[in-house]
Amino acid sequence: MSRGAVEQSGWSVRVKALLSLGLLAGFGAVSTLAAWTGTATATSDITAATVFIAAGADANATSASYTIPIATANWYPGMSQAAMVTVKNTGTSNVSYNVRGAAPGALGTAMAVEVSKGGTVVNGSATGGTCSVASAYTKAGGSNFPPPHPLGNLNAGGWATFCVSTLLPLGSGSILQGQSTAITLTFTASTVP
Repeated sequence: MSRGAVEQSGWSVRVKALLSLGLLAGFGAVSTLAAWTGTATATSDITAATVFIAAGADANATSASYTIPIATANWYPGMSQAAMVTVKNTGTSNVSYNVRGAAPGALGTAMAVEVSKGGTVVNGSATGGTCSVASAYTKAGGSNFPPPHPLGNLNAGGWATFCVSTLLPLGSGSILQGQSTAITLTFTASTVP
């Protein structure tokens, strides 16, 4: 082999080594450029809606419970009374709502209860009190309350009035003397999608 070939071969090795280093340096520079980043963040503060309905005597209702203003003592067969109840949506969401009733014990079973949407009381506190409009939810005397009854929708801040009439039917047995019950109407609201 001639000396020129070896030198060329040595020179060729050095050039190749330098070129390899250049390639490595180039890859390093490219990966350094990739390390630069930027971010952007989008946020939103949200508050969940509230569902709360209140019951009371008028549109200013704010309580979750209300005692219907009817006689609580000395009921006898044929006695009836009626009173108004207002249900108000005090939450922040429009709701659909329903009513269900309960009246435990023998006297509760014997009582007839009607819930009328709207209307007025006729002879309210006197014996013979009734409602001026047809019932939307009825418990016949001698039976249990039916399943919950849908009442429609109630917008946030809106209210609806109900006439509630109660009757101890004629022919109710003497066995009911001295007994008591609690007639409970529960109004339940759910959000409207």
